[in-house]
Amino acid sequence: MPQLPEKTFRIILKFLCRDGITTIDAICEDCSSASHIITGDYPEAKNKERARSIISAQLSRKSGIYIFSEPEVLADTLLLYPLSVLNNARRRLADELQKASETMYIRQVAEKPDVEEITKVIKDKPYSGKSLGYTYNISNKLAEELYLKLGADSADVAFEISRPGRAELLRSKYCIRYELGICLKQPGAEKVEAPLYLENNGNRMMLGFDCDKCEMIIFG
Repeated sequence: MPQLPEKTFRIILKFLCRDGITTIDAICEDCSSASHIITGDYPEAKNKERARSIISAQLSRKSGIYIFSEPEVLADTLLLYPLSVLNNARRRLADELQKASETMYIRQVAEKPDVEEITKVIKDKPYSGKSLGYTYNISNKLAEELYLKLGADSADVAFEISRPGRAELLRSKYCIRYELGICLKQPGAEKVEAPLYLENNGNRMMLGFDCDKCEMIIFG
């Protein structure tokens, strides 16, 4: 199975230094937030542009799943912070954002919507008689209950929860057969035995071809 890409989040930073007190505020795209105060006595920077450049370079990096943007620097006086202090501030912010995000998720789960209330709004049965496959991305009991109440006969769990024997991951107009000159629709094309595979980083994925629609299919 191909490795799924890591989910990352972008962070907006504000770096504030007033009266010798340095605070960094971080706001994540998932609406979680965190703050960190840098403590300690550090000398004033004589070259302010150089100091600003160092602050930006050390803070605007990736920590875990978080990608920190270049900070907005607001300061009456710029100080010479050790690189280790700035790097530690970024890591601490990442840890606090993770905790804030988890707390927010727990709150959302605790306040999960009422399926009965939803089905009162959607009065018809749009999935009546249907058997819903993994492509509906049903990853929890609440989603399963909702689809069943909306008429579905059955609802399979999402690909990430239980991988089907052969799962269609992608359909594309880009076709390997066509690119290699072995398209079955091309007169005189070379006959190549099926199935064909793509390999990437040790992962082997089988290819299928829906020639009526001129689409290539990648299976997981």
